[in-house]
Order: sequence, then structure tokens, then C-alpha cells
Amino acid sequence: NIILANNAALAGHVSVGNNVTIGGLSGVHQFVRIGEGAFIGALSMVAKDVIPFGMVYGERAKLMGLNLIGLRRSGRNNKQIKELRSVYDSIFFDQKKPFNKKMSNINDINNPLIKKLVNFLNADKDRAILSPK
Repeated sequence: NIILANNAALAGHVSVGNNVTIGGLSGVHQFVRIGEGAFIGALSMVAKDVIPFGMVYGERAKLMGLNLIGLRRSGRNNKQIKELRSVYDSIFFDQKKPFNKKMSNINDINNPLIKKLVNFLNADKDRAILSPK
């Protein structure tokens, strides 16, 4: 269930999760991983990994938040989305702790959305992960 709009380009060895939307005239660099439910806006150049349920756009794409519309359309309940948003905020906006410490503090692995995010972030990777502006 992947949507590639007109002239979306994927370089070699790109990994694309389920329910991903890639906007028109976007390019994805080789070996990039795009997590499940991610949304890539039109005219974006993606050179780093995109977290599951992330929303990215820009000439040099940045993580702009979570794909809340996609999460709601896929039938996720508000409690799951709020918990995911809380974890997202703690990972990307808590400047007081190092990344490894933030990841070890995530407790709610019963939420399938958080589990997918944590597994994606902990997986072996060749590229950096897109972060917010």
C-alpha cells in the first residue's frame, strides 16, 4: 500500500515500509530506510532515514512531525497516537539527555506504534536519521 506520486525517484537499495506516501518530484537517496506510515512531501530530497509515521518535506528534507492524518486514517486510536507523540517529543526535543539514554527510558512498548519506532531506531543502519528543524 505504497503511493508514489508522479516522478518520485527511489535510488538503489531503498527500503520502503507499508503505507508510505511519497510526493511528486521527490528523490530518495540510495540505502535510505523509510519507515511504515511515513509521508514525504512533494519536491523533497531525502538523504537520511525517515522514522515510521514521520512527515518530512523540504528541498533538503527535514522531519516536520508525525503523520497524524495518516495515523488517524489507518484507524489508530487517540491514546496510541498521544503516547507516540509523547515518545517522539522526548526523543527529538529533550536536549538534556543523550540519545542512548532517551531510548532506554522508553517504557511503553505495549503500544504497537512506539514498538515500531523503537525497533526502527535501534536497528542496524547505514545512514543517519532525519531530525526536526
